Amino acid sequence: MDNTFVSISPKDIKENPIKLFGDDWAVVAAGTKEDFNELTVSWGALGDAWWDNMPIAIVFVSATRYTQKYLEANDTFSINVFPPEYRKATAYIGSHSGRNEDKVAATGLKVDFTESNTPVFPESRLIIECRKVYAHDLDRSKFSESLIGNYAQKKFQGVIPHTVYFGEIINCWLKK
Repeated sequence: MDNTFVSISPKDIKENPIKLFGDDWAVVAAGTKEDFNELTVSWGALGDAWWDNMPIAIVFVSATRYTQKYLEANDTFSINVFPPEYRKATAYIGSHSGRNEDKVAATGLKVDFTESNTPVFPESRLIIECRKVYAHDLDRSKFSESLIGNYAQKKFQGVIPHTVYFGEIINCWLKK
């Protein structure tokens, strides 16, 4: 990372994860220098799991999204949180497909790569690099009755289920 960022421990992330994903729209990126893609996500979480309280990030990605093939094919991914002035760019990334265009070029954003070859955006205010440790397709039959009755019937009709990706947080960078 360039010198505009400082490396921090995952335990030092001061962000409210509900706001980070739900309001700030994180951008998830995966792939290599030769071929990568990114998408805006609004479903996610931060926490710890398994042995040694592994710091993890969780993101949910629809099977219809082009970026899913990059999440499946690569061991690492990044979660990039942008300052408010990049809202138009994150909205564009979330509403256009990398199948059809170069979204980085279209938004004027820049992309860098970590030592692990993970794509990251230097315009971000917070970057979380993850090593994928688990992925699973959500099963609608496992949703609680209250969710199905109050939300899923209205919102999930015709929606292809999402895949949930758990990533061990291996690096965090905060803009100085």
